[in-house]
Amino acid sequence: MNWQPAGLIYQGHFATVITNDGSPTIRDLGTTNRECMHHSGGAYSETQYVYGEAIRAVIKNWINPYFLIVGLGLGYIEILIACECLKSQKSGNCRVISFESQVYWREQFHHWLLGQSSELDTIYQLRDAKFKQNYIQEMPQVRDWLRQHLTLVGL
Repeated sequence: MNWQPAGLIYQGHFATVITNDGSPTIRDLGTTNRECMHHSGGAYSETQYVYGEAIRAVIKNWINPYFLIVGLGLGYIEILIACECLKSQKSGNCRVISFESQVYWREQFHHWLLGQSSELDTIYQLRDAKFKQNYIQEMPQVRDWLRQHLTLVGL
C-alpha cells in the first residue's frame, strides 16, 4: 500500500492520509490494524466504483429515491448522491439518511454543510477538489442540496 501521510491527527487517534488518486481518507490509529476508511488506491475512486452505478440506477428508475448510508465518515457517498441528483436534475423528493455513531464526524460534516469552519477544512477541500474534477457544475450546489435532502442520524 502506498499511503501518503498528510500529517494531521484528529481526536488523538484519527490520522489523515492521501490515497493514490489524490483524495483524502482517515486512518483509525485506535484500531489494532490501523484501518483506513477507504482503499489505498483512492477514496474518491472507491466511492465511484462501489456506489456510483447503483446511485445512478436508483435515481434513473425511482421517482422518489431514498438512500440509507451507514457510516458518514468524510461524506463521500452523501456528496456523490447529491452530485448525481443535481446532474440528473431529479431532486424531487429524494431523501438521504446517513447514520454515523461518532459525534465528531457528524459535527464536522455539519459545520462543512453550513459553511462554518471545521477542523477538517483542509481534508474537505482536498475531497471537494476531487469531486470538482467530474462535477464542476454540481459541486457549488451540493451543500444547499444536502441541507434540503440529508438527515444525519447518530446514537
